[in-house]
Amino acid sequence: MIDLDLNLEKMFELIGDTRLVRFDVLVPLEIPNCPPSALWKPPREYLVPPKDYELPNIDLWAQFVKDQYSGLDEIVKLVRTALNTNKIGPYVLSVALENAFYHGNQNNPALPVTVKTFQGTGGVVVRIRDSGSGFDFAKVTRQFKEVEKRKLMVYSHPEDVPKDLKYFSRRGRGFYAYEYSRPKISFENQGTVVNVLYARD
Repeated sequence: MIDLDLNLEKMFELIGDTRLVRFDVLVPLEIPNCPPSALWKPPREYLVPPKDYELPNIDLWAQFVKDQYSGLDEIVKLVRTALNTNKIGPYVLSVALENAFYHGNQNNPALPVTVKTFQGTGGVVVRIRDSGSGFDFAKVTRQFKEVEKRKLMVYSHPEDVPKDLKYFSRRGRGFYAYEYSRPKISFENQGTVVNVLYARD
């Protein structure tokens, strides 16, 4: 669930006795067998639905990083152990990483994304930071909740979506994952940072 009032310090208070247990810097271009830079296309405008032939390139980095970044599985294992459950999966973290590379870094494989994992006695916080210029996360969150209020589908055809809500006419699955997932989500640093809190019940 998205909680705009919950910053990193408050998350630390909730899980108690916090320490940094993992710090990764992901730079796709420095990973062996990285696809050519020409394939890492920047996002198109939200008002323009992607063509079928574009879809493989849109998610190219995602599959590549997931294949090469073993840290994601290790973090999920850490969370499962801390919360004593096997019901936690990598989906929310995968979406956060996807947003960091695709939207934050504009699919530039030379730009880093940092992933810090903190563990406390009551849970785990994962902090993902991109190298982009950020976005107005408060405004976008309000827009997302308005989309939900009006019962609009995230993949609706652009012509069916009111002009003020076009942001979600093409994509927007990140906010759906954030709002309807178990962990609590917050943004910082003008939207370049997303904090994911996995706390014990």
